[in-house]
Amino acid sequence: MNISLTLISPTHHRLVCVRTDGSQESTELETKSFLFHDLLHFAAESTAGIQGGFWGSLAAGKTLAEMNMKSGLPMEVYRPQTELDCMEIVVGALTGAWKNPERAGNVRQVLQTIFDAYEKALPPYLSDDFAFKVFEKLRKLLGEWNSLKFGESLKLEWVAL
Repeated sequence: MNISLTLISPTHHRLVCVRTDGSQESTELETKSFLFHDLLHFAAESTAGIQGGFWGSLAAGKTLAEMNMKSGLPMEVYRPQTELDCMEIVVGALTGAWKNPERAGNVRQVLQTIFDAYEKALPPYLSDDFAFKVFEKLRKLLGEWNSLKFGESLKLEWVAL
C-alpha cells in the first residue's frame, strides 16, 4: 500500500492510502492530533513485522471509518483481543518513552507489567531494544516530514508480508 501524507496548511495534512488493488482511503487530519501517532504506528508496526496493526489493517481493506470506531467499553472492562489492540498498548508505552527518553530502555518491562495484568503473553517482537529501533525509524520519518514545504508529501510504502 502506498501512503502519502501531504502538508496542506500549518495545522492540517492529507492522508491518502492506495492499496495494491487500487482502492483507496483519503482524509484530511489535524496534524497536531494525528501525525505523530500515525507515524509512530508506522515505525512500530513495520519494526515489529506485523500485519494486524493500523497500517496492515488498512492495507487489507479496512476503511478509515472502521479503524476509527471505538469499542465503547470502559477501560476496566476492556481486554486486548487483536494484534491492533495490542499495538495500541505498545504505541501508548512508546509515546510515554518518547516524551521521557530515559524510559526508552524500560519499555519492555512496562509492557510486560501491562500484558501480565491483562493475562496476555507479551508479543514476541518486543525485544529489549525494540523501542530504540522504533525511535530511530520515527526520527527519520519526523525529519523528512519537518523538511516538507506546503503541498509536498511524505511518501511511505506499507509492505504486506
